[in-house]
Amino acid sequence: MNYQPTPQRAGASGVSIAIGLLEMRFDLVPTGRPRKSEDTGLKMTCPADHDHPVRVEQRYICPDNPDHGPFLASETARARLMPDETLAPIDPDKVAEAKAGGKETGRLDISVFPTAQVSSKVLPSGKTFRLRPAKTRTKVSDRDVEMYAVWRDLIDQRSDITLMGRLLLRGTPGLYRLGVWGGQIVLEEIAHPDDLAERDSIEVDVADSTAAKFAQFVDSHVEEWEPGTLSFDVASAIDAVAGQSPEGEAQTYTAASSTLDLDALLDRVMAA
Repeated sequence: MNYQPTPQRAGASGVSIAIGLLEMRFDLVPTGRPRKSEDTGLKMTCPADHDHPVRVEQRYICPDNPDHGPFLASETARARLMPDETLAPIDPDKVAEAKAGGKETGRLDISVFPTAQVSSKVLPSGKTFRLRPAKTRTKVSDRDVEMYAVWRDLIDQRSDITLMGRLLLRGTPGLYRLGVWGGQIVLEEIAHPDDLAERDSIEVDVADSTAAKFAQFVDSHVEEWEPGTLSFDVASAIDAVAGQSPEGEAQTYTAASSTLDLDALLDRVMAA
């Protein structure tokens, strides 16, 4: 048995995931590399003339009485905007309870559904974590590593079923499903069908010859994937322009002619 976790810190520890009476505790590790918001974020500074940029602080004022405030965000009260446009005072603690919906924080009770009933009705919507067996005191037990492998192999081999459920994580509820990526169990947040906008109705009859021609065109663009393909270091790009004056030339693009029929358009781009 070989288990070697990476040094990356967990985003949430000891999350319980249960199917019926079978329960296991996992640590949730972000799938992305750690990146501070400071790497790409810009700070608001005073627009007046200073020897060096000075950061500004956000304050809130009361429009009915200028003697009230200014307040920091943490000092303000909270209210909910009602349908009649009035504000109803509300206790933030009550909001947290309402969001929980009776769910226990850090516990995911799994429901199992046929994938055919789920896949066409949901979409990925946000956070993705990889799961690792949670430590018991100071280490991960061999039994938990073995059980992890049992969970992983079942999820990987049974594409006909979807394991999903609601999880309250750091006070925010979400719908999640389990999957496997790179030999590890992943937990992917998905949008509930009630939260998705109505889809467009698109019904078009495409000739088999046109479909085959388009497939040929796409196949002609297949290339080997390299790790650096489509990568872009945003932080470095921002660092390169920090302190520079706004400048640059606008780029223009030529759209394909809308007067050509689809077959003629494909012939033109394939001949280019």
